[in-house]
Amino acid sequence: MRNTLLGALVVAVLSIASAQAQPPEELNIDHTITMQAGETRIYQFEQAVNQVDLVQPIAEVKPQTDRTFTIRAIGAGSTILTAYNGEAKGQTVVFRARLVVEGHLVKIYGQGGQREVGGYTPYLCTSTGCGRANPDVVRGPDRVTITEDAKGNVQAVEKEYR
Repeated sequence: MRNTLLGALVVAVLSIASAQAQPPEELNIDHTITMQAGETRIYQFEQAVNQVDLVQPIAEVKPQTDRTFTIRAIGAGSTILTAYNGEAKGQTVVFRARLVVEGHLVKIYGQGGQREVGGYTPYLCTSTGCGRANPDVVRGPDRVTITEDAKGNVQAVEKEYR
């Protein structure tokens, strides 16, 4: 009887140890969101969401409603975005995606001009081209010509971009 009990205990311990030794299963992520640094988008989920997590802080996520969120890409890289609903103990995943933010900073020195910052002009470059480093800053015209009539009323405005 004692040997049977001891044998059953060994089998139980070994089965628990083998169950714990299983490697984790990798989850497939079916969705990819690709954004440019500085870009902002609005997403609406099918269900109410009370939490959105990013593994790496390459974007800002702000709720607009319980189903609508604004995502602003702030830095280049790749991370996992997961949206949850429910309380802490009973949370369920509503949506999961890979978030890819493209763009890296390129500094061009020696151009001169008003747009230089610290002796260089900043550009964000991707695999398809380069653009302003801060797309929220709207570049003004290089020259503006305003034509007025005799009474001082504006007749035409000509803007020149170089």
